[in-house]
Amino acid sequence: MAQPYVLVESASHLVRRRWVRWIFVAAITTALAACGGDKSAAKGGANPGGGPGGGNRPTAVTTLRLRPERFAERYSAIGTVKARESVTVTAKVSEIVQQVHFDSGDTVAAGAPLVTLSQRQQQAALAEAQAAADEAERLFRRQRELADQQLIARAQLDNQRAARDSADARVAQIRAQLSDRVIRAPFAGILVAKRADKTKRITVDLQQRYGKDYRKAHAVVQSGELGAIKMVRAAWMGGGPAIKKGHPESEEKIRNWFFYRQLSGDILIEQDCHNIDVVNWFVGKTPVKVNGYGSRQQRQYGDIFDNLGCTFQFDDGLIFSYTANQFGNPGWNDVSETFVCEKGVVNVGRRGYTVYRPGGVPPEVAETKYDITADNVAEFIEGARTGKLENAAIWGAKSTMVAVMALEACVTGKEVTWDKVSKG
Repeated sequence: MAQPYVLVESASHLVRRRWVRWIFVAAITTALAACGGDKSAAKGGANPGGGPGGGNRPTAVTTLRLRPERFAERYSAIGTVKARESVTVTAKVSEIVQQVHFDSGDTVAAGAPLVTLSQRQQQAALAEAQAAADEAERLFRRQRELADQQLIARAQLDNQRAARDSADARVAQIRAQLSDRVIRAPFAGILVAKRADKTKRITVDLQQRYGKDYRKAHAVVQSGELGAIKMVRAAWMGGGPAIKKGHPESEEKIRNWFFYRQLSGDILIEQDCHNIDVVNWFVGKTPVKVNGYGSRQQRQYGDIFDNLGCTFQFDDGLIFSYTANQFGNPGWNDVSETFVCEKGVVNVGRRGYTVYRPGGVPPEVAETKYDITADNVAEFIEGARTGKLENAAIWGAKSTMVAVMALEACVTGKEVTWDKVSKG
């Protein structure tokens, strides 16, 4: 899955204050004549430089015409500019990045493509679904002609109409999945952070997603060949790890961390999250609520459960039933996921998968004869070597949070919702 991208709308402000001041400038220079002169002048004698009869000299006056002027002051300040609207853009699915269409600082229009994820699997599924839809349409038209001639029953035509509509719905579903592979800008703005780096990978050790046979089973369910998933069952019925001995008491919780809920998260978070992740992957979303119960029937060590049962529900009403124990059942175990679809069933586990199809067709069986962890490690190394980007952190975190949701339900005995654990 692609890394998040941050998109903001640019904003800038210049603090400016203007006002008009009237500036009045006036200068008057006054030259005063001598008040007395000499005695003769004081007695009314002749006044050199004065007019007949004497008196003071004329006063010199300088004037300036008044006029208005604009006066502007600018201020500089340090602050933080905050966008009016911003959003972190992420992908709805986890997939390899095929192309990044922008650089940091680019201005984009609303709806512009930002990142394109790999679409190979969906394109193949679309081609197959379209072929099935075309064939269903052809058969419907043929049967409609026969029904008009009363050569077949109307019920047969109705069945074919339903098959055609189901095939068309499958095509529309895959087209919607394809659109999720292109991340687009939700509004016009500036991309201020680019976090997709093809040289970086985040891989989570939820091995089933990388197992070759798991991916084949996933492709069968996603193709729509068996119709929509109508019910899910999963289990981890087997043994637990051995208790380590011979260490100092001070190292007990370090050596046997698995058996202490505070350190391991109980069997749900440490172990059963693998089943939960497969269900999230095949269904394409997380459940919205869960009820569950757990107990200690045999375990006398530590404080974690040794068996539990949970019932999850998705937003469309789909039920996922889960059971687990660590009894170490002699000669028998069940670590698998089962998807009951409209027209068939797929059971998949670390030992392979079985597909049950309608019409008396023999089951398709594939046996996995190796540890699928090898597929996980090989893909990680190959991706790091070739630059194939992967961000498994988001779906890994979601599957872990579903396990946390289930653990809280088992501990409290109360229904717990996704909103509660995901939003705190």
